[in-house]
Order: sequence, then structure tokens, then C-alpha cells
Amino acid sequence: MTDFSILEAGIDKSDEMVEVRRAIFSSLLDGRVVSIDDLVDSFGEEVIPRIEELVDGGVAILDNERALIVGAEGISLAETAHRLSIGDISLYTWCAFDIVGIPAALKVDSRGVTNCPTCGRELRFDASRGSFDLGSEDERIVGFWPNSSGPVIANFCPSALIYCSIDHLREHRGGSFDGQALPIEDLASRGEVTWRIFSA
Repeated sequence: MTDFSILEAGIDKSDEMVEVRRAIFSSLLDGRVVSIDDLVDSFGEEVIPRIEELVDGGVAILDNERALIVGAEGISLAETAHRLSIGDISLYTWCAFDIVGIPAALKVDSRGVTNCPTCGRELRFDASRGSFDLGSEDERIVGFWPNSSGPVIANFCPSALIYCSIDHLREHRGGSFDGQALPIEDLASRGEVTWRIFSA
């Protein structure tokens, strides 16, 4: 298992940047968009290049017209194919991996919903304090961990999907298997690493 976080590649790891990222992530988890003006009020004008770095690294999405961050670190307030509920907050995520990885890292109760890209079967992942208990009928479910580099939302997320079986993964990938098929418990472990800066 890797100890590498896909959300940290090429991103400044200073304490100041971590504070900014935690503030953004916390707001989005509460279902609130993040105002650039509010971030400037909290962190000063030097937060602007940090936001630009997050956007360029593919770990934040900026609505330029309204000067708002509408997604970051895998959480989206805009509709996607992957849904995640934590407590009373209903969210979306950038990829299927996020609906497993985020609850595992944060040790929260959650419900994640996505669909097998091959057959369309709805796949549900309920977590109790970040732990997933899949029934025997779901033991064949696998997630695809793509080998990728560059901006996360553009290069990793489109392929980081969950399938109801390895056969459906192979069918959907069409023989292109540049990555790993992982069981849900391994996805959860990678989630703990990926979102570790938000669980401290």
C-alpha cells in the first residue's frame, strides 16, 4: 500500500497552505461555497497565489464570475455522478474513490452512492465511523486506481471509478489497464492517506 497522497503532488506543503486547505475543505463539507473575499479576510492577500496553486494542481475549482470555490479536495457542490452524505449534509464528489476515501479518513458515518460504469448498477457504501461493512454479495466490487500524474481532477478522477466486478472493470477499460484494481478496504486505506491533512 502506498503512503502517497494524490492531493499533495506538486502542492506547497507549508503550514500556511495546510491551514488554507483545511478552511476550504471544512466549509465545503458543511455544504457551503467558499468566498475568495472571506479567505482574504482570514488569511490576507497572500492567499490568492495559494488558491491559484490549488486550482492549477487540480485540487480546487473556482467559479471566477462569482469569486467562489465550489469544489476542492474531492468535494463538489455541483452535481456529479457520485453522491456522498455525511450527517445531514448532501454533497457530490469528483470520483467514486472519494465516496469511500473521505469517510475512511475522517472516521465519520456516511452514505456514498455511485454506479458501475459498465452495467449501471447502483452501488451504495455505508460507513460507520469510517468503516465499511460490505455484504457477501458485494465482495466482488472493485475500485480502479489509475496511474496518472498532473492535475487531479482532470487526470485521476475521470478513471477512479468503482465497478461491481473485475469483469466489468476489464470490459469498461477495453483492455487498457494502466492502474490497479483494488478492493474497497484498500480504497479506504488509500483514502486515509489521501485526506490525512484533514483528519489530524
